[in-house]
Amino acid sequence: MSTAMKKLRNDRELTLEQLADITGLSKGFLSQVETGKRHASQATLQLIADALGCSMSALIAEELSAQALRIFEGLSEDGRKEALRYLHYILAQEASTASEPSPPHQGRQTHS
Repeated sequence: MSTAMKKLRNDRELTLEQLADITGLSKGFLSQVETGKRHASQATLQLIADALGCSMSALIAEELSAQALRIFEGLSEDGRKEALRYLHYILAQEASTASEPSPPHQGRQTHS
């Protein structure tokens, strides 16, 4: 959660001390979570997410996005091109699936 927590905290212009005051957690503990030296329990992550004004899923999604970006940046130029081609392929598949018409209703029709 380190990258996401720090980004969201900075986006909200909160210091570690202010976040500690809001959550009731120690500044040292929060610093260790931000630097990846300690892991927070689910209950503690929920407390942090609430203090940052976001859902725990948003906090997790932010972290996953940051991890994906770090991986992408570590790829060679050819690796980046291949990853982008794959992402475009996935998006095209999702778009075509979303635009397919739904099958007609198969239930019994009743007439009054």
